[in-house]
Amino acid sequence: MASSLAKPVIVHCRDAFRDVYDAVAAAGLGERAVMHCWTGGPKWTRRFDELGVTFSFAGPLTYATADSLRLGAAAAPPERTLVETDTPYLTPPPHRHLPNEPLNVRRVGEALSDIWGVDVAEVARVTTENAERVFGRPR
Repeated sequence: MASSLAKPVIVHCRDAFRDVYDAVAAAGLGERAVMHCWTGGPKWTRRFDELGVTFSFAGPLTYATADSLRLGAAAAPPERTLVETDTPYLTPPPHRHLPNEPLNVRRVGEALSDIWGVDVAEVARVTTENAERVFGRPR
């Protein structure tokens, strides 16, 4: 239905990379398949990248234990990457014990800027352009 309406599909994959990969590949959605709260390492990021999906990173990117995820983010193409908070869950440090809020998206962007070696303003610019292309411009 999403394809016929030219709408994005938000996909959450939790420990089912192979099955989700097969389903997304069969749907052929390209960048309109948004991999919400992406947690894949470099292997799965490269595989999903072949499908042309959009990767969306959330709070887990900021966690001290997320080395594999950070390697996956390094493999994600900036032109198909978003940042999100997954509010009210997955709050970035130092507030992990509190409910997440949209303002914490900056911490995710900061983590991505460190990974990509670019200024956080560039991450904001690129990910905003990507969101507008995938979801449409706000009215």
